Amino acid sequence: MTRPPRRLLLVPILLAGCHHYEAVRFVAPDFAAQAPAKVVVLPFDNHSTDLVGPELLRGMVAQSLREHGYEPAPVQEVDEKLRTIGVTDGGQLRAIKADVLNKALEADGLVYGVVEEFAFLNVGFAVRRVVRLHLRFVRASSGATLWEDTGQGLTEWFTFNRKDAERAFMEGVVQRAAELAFRTPLMPESNEAVRQLFLRLPRKSAVRAG
Repeated sequence: MTRPPRRLLLVPILLAGCHHYEAVRFVAPDFAAQAPAKVVVLPFDNHSTDLVGPELLRGMVAQSLREHGYEPAPVQEVDEKLRTIGVTDGGQLRAIKADVLNKALEADGLVYGVVEEFAFLNVGFAVRRVVRLHLRFVRASSGATLWEDTGQGLTEWFTFNRKDAERAFMEGVVQRAAELAFRTPLMPESNEAVRQLFLRLPRKSAVRAG
């Protein structure tokens, strides 16, 4: 039996098996008039068990914002300012009003992120690598959500052949060890999740600076 190739699923609303999720997608009708150029990428709310993935994704989102013509503040600078108001974790941001963040960070554009899934499963007969990231772009001065979307990168492989399963398991172990050593877990899936999101975020060239 020839081992089938792994496949990267590009449709962000599909998951393995019978489980599905609804991708929240929203763009304000007056986005171009409301969206500021200067933004901060806030620490992500992490719903996964991975501690490296959220910071990896946050850096990727900041870089993608620059490529879209926005001006994200340095992440380290953002974190230092957040510590002055007692924020050290993305999960705390749900209890803080946007105008408070506006004052503390001196930026009207806030990018919130939720890492909904960042997982690697390798049992030989089934390999599943998935990254799902939800982003929300908020104008801090008004608290209005200007854009919201979800992106997902998913790689799956299944077999009922024992030799193929043994090979897949060992390859998965080696790949995972290399990713952890270089602190780049689930990079293909992370890239795909972020790519999907920025396919749908309007570029700064079409946005009036705020």
